[in-house]
Amino acid sequence: MKAGTRRRGGAVRLRALLATVAVGAAPGAAGAHMAGVAPTFGSLVASADRVLVVRVIDPALLVKVPQPGEARAGGADAGERSIDSSESSAESNAGSDDGATARRAVVEAEIIEAIAGGGHPGEPIRFAAHGHGVATYASDDRALVFVERLRPDSELGRLRSAGIEWVSLQEHDTKFVLDDPATDRRVEAARRYAAAIRLPPGDRSRALGSITRSLLRSPDRGLAADAVRDLAVVRPRPWITPEQVPDLLEDVVRSDERPISVRTALLVVLDRSGLVDAPAEWVRLLRSTEGRDLAHAIRVAGRHPSPRTDAILAGMLEREPPVAEAAALALADPR
Repeated sequence: MKAGTRRRGGAVRLRALLATVAVGAAPGAAGAHMAGVAPTFGSLVASADRVLVVRVIDPALLVKVPQPGEARAGGADAGERSIDSSESSAESNAGSDDGATARRAVVEAEIIEAIAGGGHPGEPIRFAAHGHGVATYASDDRALVFVERLRPDSELGRLRSAGIEWVSLQEHDTKFVLDDPATDRRVEAARRYAAAIRLPPGDRSRALGSITRSLLRSPDRGLAADAVRDLAVVRPRPWITPEQVPDLLEDVVRSDERPISVRTALLVVLDRSGLVDAPAEWVRLLRSTEGRDLAHAIRVAGRHPSPRTDAILAGMLEREPPVAEAAALALADPR
């Protein structure tokens, strides 16, 4: 599927970008989305030809898709506006005179802000949504979209003859509808990533490190989680230096204001890079965490055993049933 290959190419481009920090990407990272893993926010920016804040005018505008051999003039006109936005990922023969001309729903919008790739406020744009479980929108939605130029040889290449030049590979888990584009943290993050990508390699690396450390502390759970995932690919060094680790431990790993999944994931990444006394941090985390977060901390700590961690887990066998059960399962983990 060539449209899917395009996204994989975007991930490869991100790996090339990250390679400027002189560390290798993890094997298989470029195809991670193929196994059901959503691309990180940073990789969405890196792989897009245009990063835009838009206002959706029609989330499912039907356009005629010229069939092989059909003249361009016969397919360039927009069809009637669709009532059902579920058409946005499929072609149909509905409404054609002879059943030969297909119609496909695309998103019609106007640009509010062009973060990368050019454009100006008020400029119209139409793009196809493509993928499994594509992002769908409602009229008047404000959204952050990442679009790529349609290639003539791609699966959707015939849409170019209908005047559609752009495709979005965003799926439901990378859909960003905005309450206030001017203050949205994701828009600000996109601006920062886009600015970093334009820098020379050395400056780019420092900027990406700064962005990543900042987003690890973000109140936006998705941005923080994606920052950890990027670190897992490139490894922390040199985006995180030993001198910066104490502040990250205090601000993220040891902070009960951060999502427990981000806290444990960052600790795992720092542990694998030898930047922390991991057993001591796991013990601290297990002793200071309560409620629903504790079960998650126990599960992850159980996969990173040490005598000190195992001793804490063994002591939890005498606690209330949910905690005792989680501790027993962690100790039984084959690791």
